[in-house]
Amino acid sequence: STDDHGQKVGPTLQLPLPEGGTHRSPSLSRDGRWMAYDSSNANRPNTILVRDLNAGTDHLLDDKERNPLEGGDASISPDGSNVVFQRDCKKGRFPDDSEEPFPCSFVVPVAGGRPEQICERCGPRGFTSDGSTILFQKYDETDPNKDRIVAVDLRTRTERPFLSHPDKPLFHPFFSWDDRWVVFKKLQSLDVNQSPSQILIAPVRHGLAGKEAEWIAVTDGRYSDDKPQFSPDGNTLYFTSTRDGYLCIWAQRLDPATKHPLGAPFPYEHFHNSAGRAGAIFQRNFSDLSVARGKILINLPQIHSDIWMTQIE
Repeated sequence: STDDHGQKVGPTLQLPLPEGGTHRSPSLSRDGRWMAYDSSNANRPNTILVRDLNAGTDHLLDDKERNPLEGGDASISPDGSNVVFQRDCKKGRFPDDSEEPFPCSFVVPVAGGRPEQICERCGPRGFTSDGSTILFQKYDETDPNKDRIVAVDLRTRTERPFLSHPDKPLFHPFFSWDDRWVVFKKLQSLDVNQSPSQILIAPVRHGLAGKEAEWIAVTDGRYSDDKPQFSPDGNTLYFTSTRDGYLCIWAQRLDPATKHPLGAPFPYEHFHNSAGRAGAIFQRNFSDLSVARGKILINLPQIHSDIWMTQIE
């Protein structure tokens, strides 16, 4: 549990979810009541679910067109009314992996309805506070170094450029809760599982992100820092990092006016256990972070190895 100013105020607890499955990409509504996520098990691979965290009940949104056990990103709107999620695109493959299809993104009301495709070669991330615009990771058809960030207006279904870099891919964009800033990650190389990466903040004016000269470096790019999110008041930044050999939640205080870092990053929650170790190995595919009023969610992989015996004659 956490407060609006980024202070930890309660214990860290494991969320009860069905055993024997893989649960990824948790995304919270801002009031902390609703969680969208991807869930896979042997009987129902890759479902997109919404959980009412007050009641502990799940509601199925989608169970189609994702590679079994591969997972797909999901992002819920701030008020919990809509979810944007991934399916496999019907055409196109990542240029560095001929077997993995590009993701396409769909929007569906939590109350029910038919999903509608809104973006090709993209994965959903952060919404504006009114839920009218969502940022996507946009994958280039031929050059992974040109992966960038685009914004889609959900009212008009129009896509426009938002953030890009001439020779480094950008990922994981999220708005501050007042929509005046955006945080994102710049990869230092294309080894996305282990590559060092830098977390940056850009100002947002009239729906447009500031150019590279205005970008604010939050981390120094020496570590594998990932999945950044603002606190509700915008004065603390949370992110995952493997800088101590485990996947843990770290935090950075920010100047309230300029968003420049105040002091050094500090550990917010350590996971110095088997899950944290596995998270450090499989950071890209298995772990994500989501912040709401009063709580933070992170998913961590659990890897088990069993020994079996049989008799022979």
